[in-house]
Formats: sequence, structure tokens, C-alpha cells
Amino acid sequence: MTATGALDRLLAPRSVAVIGASGRSTPALGLVQALDDYAFGGAVHLVNRRGAEVLGRQTFTTVSEIPDPVDLALVLVPASGVADALRDCADAGIGDAVVFSSGFAEEGPAGAVLQAEVAAIAAETGIRLLGPNCQGFLNMSAGVPVSFSSSLSLEQVSSHFLDPETGRPLEDPARVLELARGPVAMVAQSGGLAFSLFNKGLARGMRFSYVVSTGNEANIELLDVMEHMVEDPSTRVVMAYVEGLRSPQRLAALAARARETQTQLVIGKVGRSVAAARAALSHTGQLAGDHAAYEAVFDRYGVISAADPEEMLDAALAVSLVPPAAGPRAAIVSLSGGSAVWLADALADVGLELPDLDPGTERLIAGLLPSYASTTNPVDVSGGADVGPAEVLALVAEDPNVDALILVTTLARKQRLTVDLPALEKLKLGPKPVLIHTYTEPAASAVQALNQLGLPMYQSPARCARALRALVVAGRQVPADESAAADETRDAALRSWTGASPTVPEYLVKQVLAAAGVRTTRETLARDVDEAVAAALAIGYPVALKIQSPGLPHKAAAGGVALGVADEQELRQRFQTLLDNAATHGVEDVHGVLVQEMVTISSELIIGIQNTSGLGPMVLLGLGGSMVEVIDRSVLYPAPFSVDVARMLLQRLGLHRAARTGPDDERLTPLAELLSRVSHVAHALRDDLVELDLNPVVWDLGTGQVVVADAVAVLASSIDES
Repeated sequence: MTATGALDRLLAPRSVAVIGASGRSTPALGLVQALDDYAFGGAVHLVNRRGAEVLGRQTFTTVSEIPDPVDLALVLVPASGVADALRDCADAGIGDAVVFSSGFAEEGPAGAVLQAEVAAIAAETGIRLLGPNCQGFLNMSAGVPVSFSSSLSLEQVSSHFLDPETGRPLEDPARVLELARGPVAMVAQSGGLAFSLFNKGLARGMRFSYVVSTGNEANIELLDVMEHMVEDPSTRVVMAYVEGLRSPQRLAALAARARETQTQLVIGKVGRSVAAARAALSHTGQLAGDHAAYEAVFDRYGVISAADPEEMLDAALAVSLVPPAAGPRAAIVSLSGGSAVWLADALADVGLELPDLDPGTERLIAGLLPSYASTTNPVDVSGGADVGPAEVLALVAEDPNVDALILVTTLARKQRLTVDLPALEKLKLGPKPVLIHTYTEPAASAVQALNQLGLPMYQSPARCARALRALVVAGRQVPADESAAADETRDAALRSWTGASPTVPEYLVKQVLAAAGVRTTRETLARDVDEAVAAALAIGYPVALKIQSPGLPHKAAAGGVALGVADEQELRQRFQTLLDNAATHGVEDVHGVLVQEMVTISSELIIGIQNTSGLGPMVLLGLGGSMVEVIDRSVLYPAPFSVDVARMLLQRLGLHRAARTGPDDERLTPLAELLSRVSHVAHALRDDLVELDLNPVVWDLGTGQVVVADAVAVLASSIDES
């Protein structure tokens, strides 16, 4: 984690130097203009190598000529001159810099060389560097605009705050900046997107503490900035646009810390498709990583995942304005029956519920509405009611069956909202979140009034439903961190796998699983056919035979497996056949043949460990065989986790129905225990294990007993005892 306060000077400088200031440079002029418009209280020094005046101001030819201390250098010179500019800054004692210049890793190998030089200078000199190829930042809390983006121009920001008397944008800059200030930070690896979402967010009633663009991240990474925001008392919501992370292993700790500081993370992780991953690489030089693993970390720590910019804004708006939802049960009160039905479908699409209202609530509603109105959820007030829909919503808010409230209304004219404002003001102070869905195009005056009230408004049923789902995620209790198991598993791996090649055969994998308490099939490794005969007699026919070799991870495909061997004669014949098949496939390192009990298959599962994303080891549960007919999903979750969490994952997949369990889901317990133990194996071997595949895992639907029938592991490198 970044040390608390490490970015304080960069994000809140007392003085700046604009290196590359020029009257012909639109970015430089925009940057200086923004500092003036926001009444930046510190000194602004302009550096121009020719010493020419810029905007009628004196310039210095180099930062070394500036007589006063400088906190932050703003670098706008061509890429080829950035390294020299940074060295000058280091010599002048300037400790922080923002490099706006492009032409680095995003442009290919030659640019990557320049970026590596910039990174090396930062490392050698200790300069904290934002960028290159970024659009800088806005510290709204301190009134520091370090960007040339037109989205933060005072004219643009003022357009979102209207004078109630004239209906025109406010003219007092200080008042505008005061109104725009709030609890949301926007951090992005795309400067254009960061400031675009800032502008769109202001229009929706969102208020900001910071906007930060990290660009190519030659020094300061996106997670460094997010860690700073999570510790910042003025920030309660952090939106982040993520193309890839240079230190993905830090994400889980950041997400856990955000929960501790009650800071909600809303992350849009792009790169789900091959094309998107390729675009991310060309954009900022990042590797997109494993999207499913990111989603697993988000799920584990209650991070809100946004699929697109609109969903990011919708979610952040909701969590910044209203309390989280205690559960998934929503109530709708509507002026339009059709709009309510459409919204009900949208809520169901994202897994939310519309519960029956308490009979007492329905009686109260019936006493206020005409007979032709609907008093069930969703409540249709109808146009002829003597009371406003918000008054009815206030009654519904007291219902114990309801976790969240949605008012469906028209904001085409401000008058409708004016009628509802008294009830909405009271609801705003309550413990349950209130969302507004307008089925008509809203009037600007109505939007302004709603923004002042501080309630989130949505014009689309689907977007309203997704915003409520975000509130449910924000309100969900996340599991406590699981205490990691002792080192017995690691010790067992050292004993069994020392010197093993990257691929570990089944019998060695099962030795480590057994040490972790995982039940596996009864089996014996036979070095020759006579040992195999003796093993089969001890186990009991029929048996399975499997070639064991690190050079043959997919045994069945190479003819390395014989099932249902019934007697000694068949065993001797098929034993030799397996050896011949291995030789045919060029396998030389044969450890022997595994003689294994035949297991009656009730249902088949696949349990695996994935440790390739950089986010830490993940446990995967997938369903195969006849289980596909019950449910065809899988689950991925960060390791390690408890039996209770494992049981929650199984229930999420619907396996409590498949197991025909009783009220206490007793038949899920062996499978939950197995999953938890595998998660501890994953954690214990996190530095060694790349993949583990347990397939099939046989689960008896009647008794709940579970046994691992086959396994293979892939190591990052050979394990040694050092």
C-alpha cells in the first residue's frame, strides 16, 4: 500500500511550474487559464526555453532560474525532451511532476524506450510522476485544476448550476466551485473519459472531490491514487476506469481497506473481449488481465462493477446520494401503470425482488387511493388520486418487507415535483434509499430541484434497476478475512513435489490434497505389473489404471487410462497397453501406473485453482455430466475462504436444490468443506501453483459424500526446499 499522504504535495501543490508554456500551445494555454479561473492561490511559474512572454507574463528558460520553491512541475514538452526536463526538476529540488506529453509506450517500442528512461529517472531521483500521456487532475476540494481539459473549464462547470431567479448559469466562480464540491473521486487510465464523466456527473447532481488521469503510469499507478482516495476524508465514493493494473496483487487489499474506511469503489474494468484487450494495450501499454478474476475480487469485497460508463455514473450517483440497501426487496409507487410494469421487469432482470406489501400497509394505501388504483406492489396511484405518489411512498417506506423505494413519476414540469417535495425531503432523511424514475423527458428546472434535494434520478427503467442493484451490493455484508491455514500444506508439497517439473502428475497432487484433509480415491502407484496386481487385490476389482507422468497431463486423450478393469488377466494386458501408448506418444518419464478404485458416479463436478491473473489464487467450481441439466453456471472466488463462505457459494449456484437436502443443507457440508480446504491449498501454494484441476470430483447427491477422482497441477517452476 502507498504510504498515507504520499500524494499530498502532488495533488495539493502550493506552487507550480509550467514547463513548455507557449502562446501557441493550446494545452499550455488551457492549463494556465484553468489555474486562473479557479483562483489557484499559489505561484504559477512559466518555463519557456526561449524566454518568450506567454499571456503577457514573464517566463524562465529553465526551472533552475525560478527563485522560489516549486512543489509541482507540469511538463508539456515533446516526448524526446521529457527526460531532460525531469532531470532539471530533480536538480532544482522539485519532487513531483505531471507529464502531459504523449509519444511513449502507447506508440510502440521506440516510445516504450523513452518511457523506460522516464521511469528510471523517477526511480533514481525520487520524483513522484503522474503520466506520461495523461490529462492531469482536478483537486476540487482544494480548488487546484491541473489539466487542460475543456470539461473542467469554469464555463462548462457553471452550466450545471442555474440561478433560481434567472434560470441562467451562476456567475460567481467561488459559489460554482462550492456547489460542485462533494464526495466522489474519479480515477482513470483515460484522461478524456475521466473528465467526460466528471462533466456528465455534474449534470446528474454528482459532486466531486477529485478527478485524476494516470495515463501510462511510468511511476504513479492507478492503485496508488485509489489508495490515496480511500484514505481521504473528503471522498466516500471512488469511480475507477481500469484497463489493466501493473500491481494487480494489491487490488484485494485496497478493496478490503475501502470497506474499512466506508469508501465505496465503483470500478469499470475493460478488456473483456480480445479486441478490447488489444485496444487497451495500444492505448496505455497495459495488459488487460483476467476479467473473471477481477469480477471475483469485486464480488468478494463488495466492489460495484460497472459494465459501461453510464452504469458507472448511475451507480456512483446512487451510492453518493442515498444510503445502501439492506437487501434486494424493492417497492415501486408509480403514476404510470405501464412504466411500473416495465420497471418491475427491469428489477427482475438484475436479480432484485418486488415483495408483497404487509397487509397493514395495503390497507393504509387503500384508504388514500381511488378504488381503481392498485394497492399491491408495484403501487399504481393513477392520475385521479387526491394524494401525490410521494405521500404514498412515505407509507410504503414503513413496510418491514421493503428495503428500497422507487418513485415513478413525470418530471416534464417542475410543478409535479413541487407537490412531492415535502414527502421526498422526509424520505431523504430515512434509512431506506429512494430512487426517482421519470418516464417523461425532465424539465431543466425539475432536474435542478432534484439535484438540490440530493436524490438520484433515472430516465431508463434498466438504468434505474442497475443503480438499485449497486445499492444492494454496497449494503451487503462481506465475509471476514479467513485465517490462513498453517504451513502443513506447503510442507507436504515440499516433500512430495521437490524437483517436480512444472506439471505434477495425479498421484503426487493427491498426496498434498490428502495432507490438507481432502478425500481422494483409494489408490497405489505400481512400478511394474506385479505391483499393480497386488494393489488391485488390496483395493478390490474392478479398478482403474492410469499412466503417471509429468509429460502426459491429459492421460485419457493419449490412451493412458483404462477403466473398469475386472480381473488379473485383463489388468496384465491393459497395463502393457498403457505403457505402449505412452511410448507411442514419446513419453519417457513414466513414474508408474496408478491403480485406483472405481467410483460410482452420481454427479460430476470440476474444482480448480487459477493463479494466472496476478490478483492472487482463485478457486473455481464448475458443474459437469448430469449436473449441467440442473444448472450450467460456475463460480470463481478468491482464496482462502471458510466453510460458511463455501456453503454460500454452493447455494448461489443452486446446488442445495440439486442435493435434495433438508432444511439445514446437511448434504452440502462435505462439498463445502472440500471447497474450503482446496482454497487453503491455493493460498498455501500461492507462490508456486499456477493451476490445479480436480476433474472429476464425484459428489453423491444422496449422501452428500464427495471424493476427488482425478487431479493434475501446474507449477510456476520446480519447487525446491529453499
